[in-house]
Amino acid sequence: MDIATLEEQFLEKLEAEHISATELIGMLKALPADEREEARSLAELLQDALRERDDKEAGLKLLALRAQWAGTDAGFRNTWKEVCLGILGNTPESRAIITSSGIDNGVGLRECLRRLKTLRTLEKGVMCHDKTWGFGVVSSIDHFYARAEIDFERKKEHEMSFQYAAESLELINEDHLMARKHNDPAALAALVANDPAEVVRITLRSYGSMPIAFVQERLVPSILSESDWKGFWDGARKALKKDPLVEIPAKRSEPIVLHDEEQKVDEKWFASLAEERDMEKILGMVELLNPEDMAVVGEKSEEIIGERLAFVVKGAGRRRPGLLSRVLVSAQRLNIPAQYVDTGAAVAELLKEPVLLDAVGKLGAIQIRALFAALLAADRERVLAAFLDLVPEFSLTSLNEAMDVLLKNGRESEVRRIYQESFNDRSIDVQMLNWLMRHHGKYVDWAMGSEGDLAERILAALEHDRSGDHLKAQNQLRERFRKDDWLKSALAAMNETRRREFLLRIKESSAWPAMDRRSVMGQMVKMFPELQAALSGDASSAPASASKGPVTSERSYKERQAQLENIQKVEIPENSKEIAVARSYGDLRENFEYKAAKDMQKILFRREEELQTMLQEVKPTDFSGYPSDRVGVATGVRLEYPDGRTEMYYILGAWDRDEELGIISSETRMARALAGSSTGEEVTVPAEDGEVKCRIREVLPLSESVKAWLAHGLD
Repeated sequence: MDIATLEEQFLEKLEAEHISATELIGMLKALPADEREEARSLAELLQDALRERDDKEAGLKLLALRAQWAGTDAGFRNTWKEVCLGILGNTPESRAIITSSGIDNGVGLRECLRRLKTLRTLEKGVMCHDKTWGFGVVSSIDHFYARAEIDFERKKEHEMSFQYAAESLELINEDHLMARKHNDPAALAALVANDPAEVVRITLRSYGSMPIAFVQERLVPSILSESDWKGFWDGARKALKKDPLVEIPAKRSEPIVLHDEEQKVDEKWFASLAEERDMEKILGMVELLNPEDMAVVGEKSEEIIGERLAFVVKGAGRRRPGLLSRVLVSAQRLNIPAQYVDTGAAVAELLKEPVLLDAVGKLGAIQIRALFAALLAADRERVLAAFLDLVPEFSLTSLNEAMDVLLKNGRESEVRRIYQESFNDRSIDVQMLNWLMRHHGKYVDWAMGSEGDLAERILAALEHDRSGDHLKAQNQLRERFRKDDWLKSALAAMNETRRREFLLRIKESSAWPAMDRRSVMGQMVKMFPELQAALSGDASSAPASASKGPVTSERSYKERQAQLENIQKVEIPENSKEIAVARSYGDLRENFEYKAAKDMQKILFRREEELQTMLQEVKPTDFSGYPSDRVGVATGVRLEYPDGRTEMYYILGAWDRDEELGIISSETRMARALAGSSTGEEVTVPAEDGEVKCRIREVLPLSESVKAWLAHGLD
């Protein structure tokens, strides 16, 4: 849901006589991270309303969401106690349990709320479990001294501070396995002997879904002996396989799942579906269907399912892309005719950036594959075009699936161009690099550069703080450096200077755990012993021109700085004014000016982040002190082709280009092909029709015209 629509609906529901806190909190959860500031304002309004209505449970649920948003924000942490007191009431009892939650000891806010819930529930007669003392029953509570007295199996009348109790106790109800053992051990023993399947069900209800090995840990030796386990499980497994509510996985490492109720598809079921108006419930019911279930009510089944799916498409829109995705997959899987559900409308909404990215963000590979197949079936050409645009934006899992689709559908040349451009501009991110390493043959076939170039791009991508899917991709890329064969080929593709620079970048990088960094550097020195001097800090062994990481001219660097400053000081403020003006028009549901301004805001924020990253990675230089005996940064090179024609290039930094003066970036394929060569050598360089061999006629310093270009605008 976009923020404009949410604000309108949220405020309307908040002013109603009877508010649904669950629904309003759900609306806040659905907002993307880039709308977080607006969401915080709405959350504060809801928090005040819940306090006025004395709805403590909903107030704490909302506070948990706000704590999740806040993370380590000290400002919110300082007001946490005040908000809690507002929810629970400023009483001695409330102050005792809030103080004991760990808020003053640096405990995370979400953990504080968990501990607070435990302490609020802690009262005489409550059953609990402690890792040290086992099962226990609370015998008394003392809020004045902030402590509880508990009769444990292994220690009676044990006094425990609220703070320790909140941290370590697990509270359990009457139906819990341990409570049954305490209250009626004979009845539980009878179940073990006569109905082992029910004992497993009780265990799953008590502790949740878990692999069989975990079930065994819960039951042995507290409920049955080790020697009795095999016979017990054989009997339980046989009965559970016949239970439609129990899902036993093929692999022992996967969890056994206990469902709440059995779904029986009959005429009554279809009638219930036809009347259902909750979109989540509609999709949940449809997703349980098998194609053979469609015969239950004949042709009427297609009409009922199609009409309900159409209802979801209309209700979801762009606000809930995940629902649109599920509609498409279900419609294709059950072969619902287009006359009942307009899949084209769903596709059109999903292909609007960033809707598709939101939709696939929480899906697994199998689900993404099913969604992409449904999209292709609905509008192949449009979907492929959208996938090409989103290649740099897809997360790790969705990129793998999207690339598979693009390559199988004849879009390799377009994908190759996207990869080459992002690789040369140093804008290639971890997820694209990860795919490239998994499909290393494409890196070679697409002639993107040497193994050394690839290693440098990976190292640069590791030096940024990431989370979630991007962090996973980073970790996988970091593991590549442990593969000796690849690391050696990457270092061999570099000249001595580049190898030394590469080693020093790893040495100074904060992107590596200390032990991993030392291990990789040790591998490098073992492969190329001359690197030991650089590792030992012998500066005399490094040429004066040695740079750490990519460079560019001060002119080009200032141009990028100006672009960033313009976005921050001009474009973003102007966009904020446009948003404010558009809001004043009212009726945000039909306010296209507001929606367009918000879309532009996202684009500007993304561009701002990209420029900030680039300016951190690439350093400015005046190119003084660079040698000109071999082709490299800050040199000119004259090439002679087999047909006798010559070309002159001047190689500068990553962002430097001027076709008229022959200035090319050090990141171009031509510059990389020439790097390290000297006068008279024969080299293979890229050409329009592939590659061609030519001879280096001359390597020389920068010309006066190039120096003038570098000095332009620096005064």
